[in-house]
Amino acid sequence: ADPVHEATPHRKQGAAKLTRTVPVTPQFAKSKRSRRETEDVPSDAARNEKALAIEKKAARILAKARANNSQQLVRAQPPKRTVPQPFTFRSDAIAERHLMRLREEIAMLKVEEKALRQFRAMPLPDFPTPKKHKREVPQEPMHASPFHLQTDSRGEAYQSQLKARLEELEEKQRERREFKARPIPPSIDQPFVPQPSTIPLTAIEEILLSTELRSEERRAYDDDRMERERIREEVLARKRLEDERREEEEIKRLRKILVHKAQPIRHYKPVDIQPSDRPLTVPKTPQWHVRTRDRSTTTPTPTPAPTLDPATPTPMPSN
Repeated sequence: ADPVHEATPHRKQGAAKLTRTVPVTPQFAKSKRSRRETEDVPSDAARNEKALAIEKKAARILAKARANNSQQLVRAQPPKRTVPQPFTFRSDAIAERHLMRLREEIAMLKVEEKALRQFRAMPLPDFPTPKKHKREVPQEPMHASPFHLQTDSRGEAYQSQLKARLEELEEKQRERREFKARPIPPSIDQPFVPQPSTIPLTAIEEILLSTELRSEERRAYDDDRMERERIREEVLARKRLEDERREEEEIKRLRKILVHKAQPIRHYKPVDIQPSDRPLTVPKTPQWHVRTRDRSTTTPTPTPAPTLDPATPTPMPSN
């Protein structure tokens, strides 16, 4: 946690109005870095004593409130809020030293680069003076002589060999072009006499080609197909005639059916009416009445229900 310090004298008046502590942040510390050397930073012992004094004061206030038997919970007045003061970290000094060292190195590099950019001419090297040789006997001047290269000798030898080879080749070709008859072989004593051939003469026979066979087969197939077509056409014509004849007969039959013909009067068996053997219905008035309350102690005699004879028809009520 960040430490919290006591308020400075010029801020004590506004410290009593604070309601919450303000933690010290690095940004706050950096903004107040310029005053960290002028103000005094309290030690840990001083802060501990201040905290103990505040705790004792709060305990006294609570004890006084309990002694008065107050009905409400008395809360101790919060002490004056401390205002954080700028402080320093050990890492700040280390970072400052590193920064100073870095700045020094950068300055040294700039100085070295500036020195390197300055032009300085190099001095002339010290060459030793050569010694002059004294010629006691003057030398004769050189005279040019023709060159004798091996390529020239090899070229002359190749040209001579090539010329000899061409001449030999021409001689051989000339000998080949000359006609030389071959001598008669010693094995033949007499001149050649042709002998009659023993092979019989060629007999001319009739050739049967496959195309002729195929043409005959095709002609037979065409005849058969034409016969089948003729038969089919005859069948179709016969069927067409039968259908026309059948249609004409059907039309005649329908016309005959459509002609109206009156049916003769039918004579049925006369009806013989016989008298009924059932008795006649006897009308009878039903017993329509309203049941009255019987105030006497005697119970009324129930009226017997009318007996219905299945043979007697049920009387209908009169309106």
